[in-house]
Amino acid sequence: MEKGMHEIHHLEQRELPIIFRHMVVQTGGVEVANWHNNIEIIYCNVGSGQVLCNSVEYDVEEGDIIIVNSNQMHFVRKTKKFEYYYLIIDSNFLSSNGISPNEIEFETFVRSEAVKSLFGQLIKEFH
Repeated sequence: MEKGMHEIHHLEQRELPIIFRHMVVQTGGVEVANWHNNIEIIYCNVGSGQVLCNSVEYDVEEGDIIIVNSNQMHFVRKTKKFEYYYLIIDSNFLSSNGISPNEIEFETFVRSEAVKSLFGQLIKEFH
């Protein structure tokens, strides 16, 4: 894997301390490997693909969630039609609410109807 890119998000300058986006990975598309201080949640909503996180490759399909912990190298690769949402949460916001992103490690791969439902509600609110 090529050397990754360190992303700096400047979320303290936003009204909400998050980034929330919908992505479509094109045929053969691979994002540049990157890492950042913030927590990122990736939710596959259409198709399937792979997410490489901290040197472990996860096959994801509709409804699966990957949680990228602080400072973990990660990227997304498509195998078929693949669309996903990602939510990046500011590390300073987490720290000010009692969650230290550098001291806690969330489970990486989540396949849960309850969490899928919650993420679906989040998508609805943003639209």
